[in-house]
Amino acid sequence: MNQTSLDLGKFQRKAIQVDEAQSRIAGHVKQGEREEVGLEQAHGRYLAMDLTAPHPYPRFRRSGMDGYAILGSDTDACSSGQEIWLRVVDEIPCGSVSDKRVETGLAARIMTGAQLPEGADTVVMLEATQLREEDGQTYVGLKKRMEIGKNVTPIGHEIQEGQLLLSKGTCLGPGHISVLATFGVHRVPVYRKPRVAVFSTGSELLAVDEPLQPGKIRNSNTYMLASQIREAGGEPFILQAIHDELDLARAAVREAIAAYDIVVTSGGVSVGDYDIMGDLVRQEDVDMLFNKVTMRPGSVTT
Repeated sequence: MNQTSLDLGKFQRKAIQVDEAQSRIAGHVKQGEREEVGLEQAHGRYLAMDLTAPHPYPRFRRSGMDGYAILGSDTDACSSGQEIWLRVVDEIPCGSVSDKRVETGLAARIMTGAQLPEGADTVVMLEATQLREEDGQTYVGLKKRMEIGKNVTPIGHEIQEGQLLLSKGTCLGPGHISVLATFGVHRVPVYRKPRVAVFSTGSELLAVDEPLQPGKIRNSNTYMLASQIREAGGEPFILQAIHDELDLARAAVREAIAAYDIVVTSGGVSVGDYDIMGDLVRQEDVDMLFNKVTMRPGSVTT
């Protein structure tokens, strides 16, 4: 391919839609390798496999109220306006498991989130009760009939064992991290972050820490792209900008492709005499998918 044909090719652009450009690129994408990271490093990572619940949640019958765990059938008499009194046999804070069994005529003081004692099937809220002491025993009084199962969260109410928790490909955020922690997933299977090399072309470019010079500008695009790559879940590597020399650019691209998963270049794809990247992608050993996209800015994205 001679220079004349390269120059003519710069002007022969056929714009395609953004989704079509994405589709053409997607056909060349390879699935990344899988790795495991600690839960505290999983935010923003992409899940590499479906995860299912290793146990039901909740995994015990749980009180939804501060109140008293009882047998709901004991309150049947309250439907006729009768007050009943139940003997309190235990007090169950959250995190404790009672060794008492609640049978007819008995009750256990219970806190929100605590495990129901054996025998109990209903929780009556604290505000609907009254207390009395008699012969060193505490009794709780109820005046309202309770539906069996009221204020009790059954086993597996939210998630059943084996149920899908999170799907492969999920970008993990705070809610997902909470779910994983709830089920004890402390090592998370995620895709390895793609290593993305970024460099700019242009003899006019200065490093960001260089003082300004006549006719020069600082290399801002590279840092913007690196930030976007990081935001999208990649790991950017900023390479040194190169001058407008085709052979130099070709060598830099080949070296980067050998070392990284993706290479993103900035600059040099327009129609100017020194837009060398536009020439490079028309070489015979390069498969150019597109060289113009219907978007602003960035229509000459190649």
